[in-house]
Amino acid sequence: MALTGPDERRTPAARPSAQGPAGQSPPGVVVPSAPPSPGCRGAACAGKDPQSMACGRVVSTLASHVAAGGAHVEIRYSADCAAAWGRIWRSRVGDRIEITAPGGAPQIGTVADEFDAAGYLYTRMVAAEGGGAAVRACVREAARAEPECFAP
Repeated sequence: MALTGPDERRTPAARPSAQGPAGQSPPGVVVPSAPPSPGCRGAACAGKDPQSMACGRVVSTLASHVAAGGAHVEIRYSADCAAAWGRIWRSRVGDRIEITAPGGAPQIGTVADEFDAAGYLYTRMVAAEGGGAAVRACVREAARAEPECFAP
């Protein structure tokens, strides 16, 4: 019995498959892959770039602040990496953000040129076990003598 038309039924052997031979995708079909796992956690992240370590995928903002001269700054946190970093934008050449956590070296980002000033500038990471509650950030705008510090 030959089946044709919209009521056609196929046996499992006759159904088209999204898989090619040996489980491979057929040519032209893009199969999404899992996002990369973070490249570090906690103290192993200290001093490393959040983007290259895949720590910037799922992020929360622990605190934000607008400095007197208009620079916007945030403390960013990745639970996957147990690490935090600072971010500054709407800044001017010479502005600086510093992020610290107990027991670790401070990480500093300085707005070096107009390219930095036109976008987001990030510091390297500090270890932030326990949700980042002890992390602190300070912004020192080039036109001001005193830093402005804040924490979650």
